[in-house]
Amino acid sequence: YRNGGFTNLRLSTGQKKRLALTTCIIEDKPIYIFDEVAADLDPEFRDKYYYQIIRELRARNKTVIVVSHDRYYWTVPDRLLEMANGKMRELTRAEIDSLLKLNKPAGD
Repeated sequence: YRNGGFTNLRLSTGQKKRLALTTCIIEDKPIYIFDEVAADLDPEFRDKYYYQIIRELRARNKTVIVVSHDRYYWTVPDRLLEMANGKMRELTRAEIDSLLKLNKPAGD
């Protein structure tokens, strides 16, 4: 749903994104791809609902792919892939934890 498919509604960008996210989840698909899901969402919504949404989808055995530069999302996945210099590699849990502690982006 690019821009949530709600281009004619008089909603803020964040409201459109929340509506698109809700619509996407209601459709009950086997795979969900969230590309920069937190962009334009207020921190309160993100903090309150993000983990709840991911837990619910995982409980329903859905595949969830999250694309994000924000380390906030690194604590949730079963697997974390890093794309750097045109290559992809899987980070270990120890690498993820270490980067989170150092507050450094992957690849540095």
